[in-house]
Amino acid sequence: MNLLNICAWIKKNALHVPRKICIRDADQEISYEEIFRAVNAFAAVLLKHGVEKGDRVLISIANTPEFVIAYMATLWCGGIAVPVHPLYTPYEFHNIISDCEPAAAIIEAGNSGKITLLTSLEGMKHVSTTGEKGSFHNALSAACSSGHMWIQMTMTRPL
Repeated sequence: MNLLNICAWIKKNALHVPRKICIRDADQEISYEEIFRAVNAFAAVLLKHGVEKGDRVLISIANTPEFVIAYMATLWCGGIAVPVHPLYTPYEFHNIISDCEPAAAIIEAGNSGKITLLTSLEGMKHVSTTGEKGSFHNALSAACSSGHMWIQMTMTRPL
């Protein structure tokens, strides 16, 4: 039996049913091709900042498309995703990061105290923030527009 991991499944669907909707969020629909390209681009961002196979990546954002992209990109580059509820108290948050020792983090921009804590950690390679003024979308856009894709997708048929 050939079992696909979740990353291979996304890529397979991006190749075979690129326009099919993968994620619906409020009034936003994201196709398999779009999610694959975003995951691929953010994996390139993580790799560019030194995230390596086995590194833990803390993801403390709400249940949004950004969460899916961050989670999948972490897996795509060999990292270990550590989902953390964004409403945890600073005490709970501190205990979790002390335990997992993340090498990178994706966190909501409004959590300035938690962001300060993360950026001060020894061994922290990269912190992205989501939201209108966050670095997540800027990094993702830059990676997509500059062509910095880690794993290029080869289309087997025209769109």
